[in-house]
Amino acid sequence: MEKRSSMLATHQILGLATGAAMLATLFTGKEADYTDFHMYSGVATGALYATTAYFSLFAPKPDTIKDNNSTKWHRRLAWLHGPAMLLTIVAALAAKNQVDDHKSISGLGELHKPAVAVLVPTFFASLAIMTFDINL
Repeated sequence: MEKRSSMLATHQILGLATGAAMLATLFTGKEADYTDFHMYSGVATGALYATTAYFSLFAPKPDTIKDNNSTKWHRRLAWLHGPAMLLTIVAALAAKNQVDDHKSISGLGELHKPAVAVLVPTFFASLAIMTFDINL
């Protein structure tokens, strides 16, 4: 149980750090302005997100532990923000390549903003549910 508690405490701290990095990335992104800061903060957000997920996914869970409503909703929302994070990264790479090739953003690159539109509210709802112990 000590290892689980330690890993989940790290998960919580990293979740808050991920949220801060995500906000920095969100507020520095513009359609035609893929600045270095936006790109690097996006990379940092992705790395923090993956590390945060690792500590949750690999924390040992004894069979005797039952999830409460907050935890159930936190996990359900992860099924939305997890794939949205992956799509955000892939679409951002596609968009950056198109911009670097002096092309307009199209195809997969166009999915960057819609993926972010799913990622941000579901991630922050998931974070808020656990931070403020919101029971739904």
